[in-house]
Amino acid sequence: MKTCRRCEKSLPLESFHKHSGFKDGRRTTCKECACQESRKYYSNNREKHLETCRDWQKRNPDKVRMYQVVHNNKRTSITKLYKENNPIRVRAQKKLNYAVFKGELQRKEVCQVCGCNDKKIEAHHFDYDKPLEVIWVCTACHGWIHRKHSLRQVANA
Repeated sequence: MKTCRRCEKSLPLESFHKHSGFKDGRRTTCKECACQESRKYYSNNREKHLETCRDWQKRNPDKVRMYQVVHNNKRTSITKLYKENNPIRVRAQKKLNYAVFKGELQRKEVCQVCGCNDKKIEAHHFDYDKPLEVIWVCTACHGWIHRKHSLRQVANA
């Protein structure tokens, strides 16, 4: 057991990141607090971080290219697997995209759940057998629908 210097909770050693610079081989802040500090630092120093990343990429073009190749191959295989496992969803998405392209269906500019218009608006299918019956929601609400709530709750909202 070890006590976090920030939140002062007594936690098991596995709750602390490894760090060879300390006697016990672990950081003095727990993983949760360390992540909060990291997020706060990034938000306060975003431009500096992005500039550092761009500099590293200029100095290491071979490593960047290798990462891109591996990442693209992984993404391609994941996409292929999704299409193989979800043919009904893919067919519905294609029909919807074609209807929007042809002008048969109008994409909404405002989320139909929260009313925001400053985010990317996506289509949500209640039934993939009816590909043109959708609600238009922002990315956050779309994730919320899929993660937390049944479709009836959204329809009644």
